[in-house]
Parts: sequence; C-alpha cells; structure tokens
Amino acid sequence: MKYPLRDDFRYIQAPLDLESAHRLSFNYAEQYEEEKKKMVERIIFSKTGGCFLLTGYRGVGKTTFVDKVLMEAASINNKKKAPKIIPIKFNIAKELTEEQLMHQIIKRLYKGLKDEVNDEELKEKLNKAYLRTLFKMSIESENIKKDILAKTVATSGEIEGGTSIKLLKGRIRISIAWNRNKQNENLERAVSQATYLDYDAKSAEEDFIDIAKRITKLEKDQRPFPIFVIDELDKLTGNEEGQNKDKIESILMNLKNVLSAPGIIFIIIAGIRFYDQVEEDKEREDSLYQSIFSYDFYLGKDWNIGNRLLKCFLKNYNHDEKLDILSHYIVFHSKGVIRNAIYTFNQFIKWEKNDPYLIINDKPEITYYGLLNNSLSKCFLENDILAKCVKNLTLRDNDSLIDVFYRKIDPILDDNFNKNDLDMLLSSKKITNNEREEIKDKIIEMLIKEGWIVEDNSQYKLTDSRMTLKRKFSKYYSAQNERRIAENKALIERVYQSYENMIELYDRIDIDSFIDDIRKILITVPNKCDLMDILYRIYLDTEDEYALKTLIELSNHGNQYAKGIVKLHNEDADKENQNG
Repeated sequence: MKYPLRDDFRYIQAPLDLESAHRLSFNYAEQYEEEKKKMVERIIFSKTGGCFLLTGYRGVGKTTFVDKVLMEAASINNKKKAPKIIPIKFNIAKELTEEQLMHQIIKRLYKGLKDEVNDEELKEKLNKAYLRTLFKMSIESENIKKDILAKTVATSGEIEGGTSIKLLKGRIRISIAWNRNKQNENLERAVSQATYLDYDAKSAEEDFIDIAKRITKLEKDQRPFPIFVIDELDKLTGNEEGQNKDKIESILMNLKNVLSAPGIIFIIIAGIRFYDQVEEDKEREDSLYQSIFSYDFYLGKDWNIGNRLLKCFLKNYNHDEKLDILSHYIVFHSKGVIRNAIYTFNQFIKWEKNDPYLIINDKPEITYYGLLNNSLSKCFLENDILAKCVKNLTLRDNDSLIDVFYRKIDPILDDNFNKNDLDMLLSSKKITNNEREEIKDKIIEMLIKEGWIVEDNSQYKLTDSRMTLKRKFSKYYSAQNERRIAENKALIERVYQSYENMIELYDRIDIDSFIDDIRKILITVPNKCDLMDILYRIYLDTEDEYALKTLIELSNHGNQYAKGIVKLHNEDADKENQNG
C-alpha cells in the first residue's frame, strides 16, 4: 500500500528543532502539555530565581519540551512588558571540573547579556568577569591572550604602537608603547585591573552572584531575565552510566549558591540514571537535591507514538488496518522513544518524482510485531494492569517495566515457557511477590485471550497461527540472523579463551542481547559446554537473572550440562542459606 505524505515532509535525522516541532505540532508526548503549562507559570511568576530539573530517557523530547516552555514564557512576558527572557543554553559535551563549569557559566552569561544590558556598572562587572574567565581558560595560549587584549582595547580606545604580554607570578605584565593621553591612562588602569589570572571557581561564583543581584536592582523595563538551560548533565563526570555520582553530587553541592542566585533560573536536563540518583537522595533525612531543585519533572515515554507519527505526516489520514498495524509496529520497535520511532518510520519512506510516500509492504514481521504490540497495549495501556496491581508506581517505574517487557517478551515466546519464566520481565524491587503473581496471571490471561498462546502440559506455547507467521519472517531473516550469530559466536569464543577479558566485555555490549545470542547458538548446538560456562560466569559477575534463567530453561529442555550447572548453583545457594 502507498500513502502520500505532506508536501512539506522532510526527513528528521537530528534532534527536532523548535521550528519543526511547532510546524509539525509534533514533539514530546501529548499528555505532558499540562506539565508544560506548570513550568511556564513557575517561570513567569517567579519572585526570585530557582533551579528546575527535567529528566527522562534519551530521545523522548526533553530539549524540545524546554524550548517550548521558554518560547511560551517569553511570549507571555513580552505581552505583559515583563523582564525579557534571555535563554542561555549550554550542552555539556565532556567531563568538566567545578572550576571549568563555573567558567563556562560566566562565559555564556556574558554572551547572553552583552547586548541586553545598558547599566554601565553592570556592564563593567560583566566585562571584567568575562575577560578574567577567558584569560583563565586560555592560559596556555599566548596568541589568544594577545587577541583578547586587542579586542578589549578596541572597545575602550585606540592604541598607537605595539602590544606585548608576559606572564609574571600569576598576573599579566603589560608593556604598551603609545602616545599617552588621559584616555590611554584610564585604559591602562582598566586593563590591569581586569587581567588577574587567579580566577578560581570561588571567585567566579562571587562575580556571578554579584551580577545576579545587580540585575534584580534594575528597573523592570531594563531588567533582563536570564534562564540557563544546562543539557546532558550526565556527561559532567565523563561517565553517563552513573558510576561517578559522588562527583556530580559534589559539584552541584558546591555550586548551590550559583544555582539559587536571585533573578536567574537554571533548568537542568538529565537522563534516567540521574533521576534514579535524585529519587534515592530524596529518601535521606537531609536531602541535597531537594535543597537544590525547587521543581523536578520526569518526561516519560510515548506509548502512542506510532499513531501520532502517522497522523502528523500523512497527507490524508484515514484509519485502516494496515496503518493500525504499522503504528503498533513502530511502537514495539521504538519502545516509546520518539527518536527511535522516527528512525523506524523513515525506513518506510519512498520518494517518487520528488513526492514522499509511505510504503507498507506485506512483510510478516510487520504484521507479527504490530499484532503483538496491539495486544500488549490493551494490557498495559487500556487496562493499565501495572497501576492496578502495584501500589505507588511512578511514571518512571511504569516506563521501565514496560520497556523491559518489550525487550524480553519476544525470545520468551520463541519457545515453550511456564509462568515463572515471566519473572525476568518483572524483576523490579518495587513489586512484591503477590503483585508479581497477579501481574503474571493477567498477562497470561491476555495472551490467551488475544490468540497468542495455548496451554500445553503446564507450559505455554505460541498458537499455530502465530507460530506460522513467526516462521515466515524468521526464515526470511535467517541469513541475517546467522551472520550476526556467527559474529557474536566468534566474539564469545575469543572471550572464552581468556576469562580476564570478561569484565572488559561487559562495558562493550548489551548483556541481555548477548545472552540472547548465546541462547540461539545453544538451541542449534546444544553441546557447547563452554558457552554455558560463560552464561554462568556472566551471572556470577553481574547477577543478571536472565543468564541464570537461560541456563534453567536449557536444563528444563533436557540439556545435561546445563542441568549440572543449575544443580551446582542450587547446592551453593543452599550452603549460603545454611551459613546464614
């Protein structure tokens, strides 16, 4: 089937810019419009300043969300003739020390306000802080210093003759030859006062707070309203996996006075690991992050992203079965992440005579996963079984549980399974055993009702119709799967030769998908004892339950070596329990 797209359709191959988001009316999930209004109100009715935190998975639209907040807040303030909002954006690209971060803040404050400030004293303070920052940041480059001084001189008056700069005991000694007059004498004093190199984080912080206080004293019609947007906070420590949480906590604690400076708002954008770190901190009696962030919000996934994409980009959207299947297929493969959904959607685009079309073919893979997501959405969205079964479930918990389920349900359905095999999909510590059993019962009930599985000797397996459909595209992609498995098999073999490389391996791969590939090899080559050894090693090193579950699955299917490993594991577990 071929569906025409909008005439103005263009591939989105980078983060969605504000203009495109506004033009397409397509950005973060629709249910967060109300939260956007709340953040706008927090800004326009702010009496002092404050620090906001926005967290969420990569690609869900956090940056676009903030851009729209600032755009609406600025529009309201302009109509009210309130202080002009000045967005100051800073995307952290690498590890920074506290001092480097503070210098970046000063540098961007100057660039954001240099054309917005008329007060001479404030201008002088701002220029001096900026100049000292640049000298400190470029201390190893003499040529850059000369260029900075030349620009400074150019803004203050002309100098006849040459200029040379020499470092001496942490200061700049300036030797200038020119025809002296009063203007030049004043210039020499101004430049000398501005060139201290001993500009550490504390000095920069004092300047920043002084500038912030001066801004609040300006008349309303002359007062700028700086709003810092610091994106990718997770990269501040050079490690996005959260292992350096003490370092990031230390930096934010030391900059607490800056983040709460009057007249300036900070919006911090971070990933889910920092969200988890903040939530853990909130349980402490003396929570640091609650004293820093006056408002925090988690921007969740969009589990209706497929339908929204089609409505947004199709020229004439008329609901039909093929479009419905495709929308569910997009959701299943994107796991509710907008960026991934756009990537999947783009694969179905074809251009004919400069006109874009959505082409839906009859690949069984699209039908299979589209139908599967349709059933899962009835379970998790329409019936909302997680919220009904689990108490105090946050939006982040809900997203995480559904995400794990989507990633792991497919290999479980590939073979016979029992109810306990679903435990790996519901391994969250926030779910009690009773709640887990109730959820599993509802999931199995849904899968049976939707025609996915049938019961067979206390186990469950795909119905014949679903299995027939699955085999069609499994066969279609068999060459691709065999090549990928062969590549991973070679990697596994190399790792097995040297166990000390295992730790290095964990940092390079997604462990669950790696285990899946081992599992597929063992299904076809069940006597690969070395691979079963590796599975158990992964479990011992990482406590990944999926590795152990895979061994138990192999054991239940009669693999004698796997049975031996599971038996040894159970014996070791019994000994540990006996030893208390």
